[in-house]
Amino acid sequence: MMIATAGGIGFAPIAPGSCAALVALPVSWAIRAGAGVLGLVVATVLVILVGWWAAGAVAAARGEPDPGMVVIDEIAGQMLALLAAPRDPGFWVLSLCCSACSISPSRGRSAGPTVMSRAGSVSCSTICWRRATLYWCLRRCGRSRACGVFNPEILNLAETVVDLCRKRGWRVATAESCTGGLVAAALTAIAGSSDVVERGFVPYSNAAKTELVGVPPATIATHGAVSAETAAAMAEGAIARSPADIAVAVTGVAGPGGGSATKPVGLVVFGLARRGGECRTRRQIFPGDRGAVREAALKAALGLLAEAARSPQL
Repeated sequence: MMIATAGGIGFAPIAPGSCAALVALPVSWAIRAGAGVLGLVVATVLVILVGWWAAGAVAAARGEPDPGMVVIDEIAGQMLALLAAPRDPGFWVLSLCCSACSISPSRGRSAGPTVMSRAGSVSCSTICWRRATLYWCLRRCGRSRACGVFNPEILNLAETVVDLCRKRGWRVATAESCTGGLVAAALTAIAGSSDVVERGFVPYSNAAKTELVGVPPATIATHGAVSAETAAAMAEGAIARSPADIAVAVTGVAGPGGGSATKPVGLVVFGLARRGGECRTRRQIFPGDRGAVREAALKAALGLLAEAARSPQL
């Protein structure tokens, strides 16, 4: 019942629903920080179920078809709107301010779980869908303005990397050839990434690979610019020339030309180096045109960083 009334806020004579949504902000922030998006999903589901039960219990006790003190719709609606939001205080305050809830004539609050007292059952009506829909639209517009080329999948991957590396206290460096800085751009598109992203190198030419990240010319001459040996040297060079804890390197043949029988268009080689540890490499061939190959390589590089940050061995 305390959850359903936001710790008693539901008994407030003025704007109980809005007060409940305000209470949900710090609670959601704490859950998201401690348990991630999955934890907030679980909490939202539990809140809805508890509210469903509480609405029926209050209605039965008071004989009211729509007990106004049950503000579970505002709490769940606020949490629902924040499920995929970046952990940025500005966005979270905006989600509270941009709510546009329908007004219930019984208590002057948004109509939430409607209790059918005659039938003795409870049915969840609108759980602040306007709040959730409006906020998601604002968030999408904000991402479009700030991040233009990145779709939600890439931004979610980047946010995951930033969150995981932040928890481990890692600083990240990138060394990118065929992606031309896209990995660093995706990471820095996330608000608050400055405490994770250290720097990015774009050694596009062979000479730049030597000058910027110290790839030995002999390595390029022997194995080629697109090779496991060069990718490893790029990642290790990014670590050596920065205070970063982990570095990812990307080199490949994005096309449409430049491919060969042994190194076809779409071939991308990744290097992942951890300070004080061994460097790992991965070779993948991606289908599609130049844009598709570069996007796939970006996703794969972010996936490698996330995988490393989750690994207890690193």
